Amino acid sequence: MDYGEIVGTAFKVAWRNKSLWILGLFAVGLSNFSDSIDIPFRSQIDNMEFQILDYTIDFDRIAQLNMWVLVAIAGLLVIYMLLFIILHCICTPALIDGVNRLTRGGVYRLRDSFSAGIGFFWRYIGINILVIMAGIVGSFALIGPVVLLFIISVPLGFLSLIVIFPAFFFFIFALSTISTLAERAIVIRNIGVIDALEEGYDLFWKNKIHSLVIFLLYLALTIGIALA
Repeated sequence: MDYGEIVGTAFKVAWRNKSLWILGLFAVGLSNFSDSIDIPFRSQIDNMEFQILDYTIDFDRIAQLNMWVLVAIAGLLVIYMLLFIILHCICTPALIDGVNRLTRGGVYRLRDSFSAGIGFFWRYIGINILVIMAGIVGSFALIGPVVLLFIISVPLGFLSLIVIFPAFFFFIFALSTISTLAERAIVIRNIGVIDALEEGYDLFWKNKIHSLVIFLLYLALTIGIALA
């Protein structure tokens, strides 16, 4: 397997079809909450400074205003997150569909891939719910014994970390790879959630080394792009 060619092909496909960036923006999960939080708080700070300059500080009024500002911010964040999750769950399968069309020599159109993403929306939601549940259960199963050992003896707890860290890394790597393969199986093969997870597990187990190299390459590229 030529890993350099895989990475190079991915860059070429992305560069030649820049409308994929629109889908990738939501699929990857880029978001920024600073602007939505900063503006209301800034107006409240300015208001407080104005009251201080006039020597008429009404602390009850300030507390009431701040409460309503916090409620408004919380409501806006909930709406924003729901909208973002919906777009994420549409754009991720849409991105898979678009790349699949291009790599197989088909015709790619943004609207067609977006429509395909809408069609796979509920299956994508289902697979993510199952993966999140597996992640929670697995994390508790790995972290629970460590906490217990720390309660029994601090040295035993530190010794257990030597085993738990590699095990936890492998768990995250396996779960991430299986879910990624399953997501692609849903779109490319048009199969159900359970069948996709089974196929993802089979592909992962038969290609553990290749999957690990791809996982590490993706991790390195993500860190490098973030730093850049």
